[in-house]
Amino acid sequence: MKEYEKEVQKLYDNIEKIWPENDVWYDYTHKKIIDFIYKNAVIFKYNSNVLNAGSGGSVYPGINGNFFHVDISEKFISKLPNSYVASIENLPFNNELFDSAICVGSVLNYCDAAIALIEIYRVMKPGSYLILEYERSETGELIFQQNYGKSSTRQCYEYNDQTNHNIWLYSDEYINNILETIGFKVIKNKYYHIFSSLFNQIIKDEDKAGKLAKLDRFAVWPFRKILAHNRILVARKCN
Repeated sequence: MKEYEKEVQKLYDNIEKIWPENDVWYDYTHKKIIDFIYKNAVIFKYNSNVLNAGSGGSVYPGINGNFFHVDISEKFISKLPNSYVASIENLPFNNELFDSAICVGSVLNYCDAAIALIEIYRVMKPGSYLILEYERSETGELIFQQNYGKSSTRQCYEYNDQTNHNIWLYSDEYINNILETIGFKVIKNKYYHIFSSLFNQIIKDEDKAGKLAKLDRFAVWPFRKILAHNRILVARKCN
């Protein structure tokens, strides 16, 4: 296991819940992810195999498919059926096993994005669908700073009362290039935490800044791409 994977494993072994309670920023993030998954539930077929990459114990009642839960920490998946402790950079499955895949909750931001997406691609069937979510380097938190819009940039946050929480932020161009190169086609995407990310740059308080997330619906297109901290998408494996 790589050193950064050990750090992530330790982080999640020492938190009580994946989604912090009574935190406006994370409550909104979680809601947007859940809403997006259910709005695209048509991609999940009855009796199909679904990869939940970086599961964190998340389940989706009413969504079709047999879920396989993969997480670097055993803590949140140990009681779930079809659970595997592994990195998404090295999935313990044969090629072309899954009919669909979910990788959300900023799981990609803890990984080498290229290696992880290549590995997810390997285990998915041709024509299958991936729901992917990640935190962006084109975020309002970094605008007018030298790391804004970089392919990848290492940033430190406070998360679940833990400081020195390091993740990679990625540019859309970087993720799009990886997806296109390995054989995925993005067919739908959504941006959120738009004005809230800009406000957080000023006040350095995600919980308070998160209250502005309700203004996302008023953001016109240029602001969505320029400021949004999060992107969630559907991509199809072309071959």
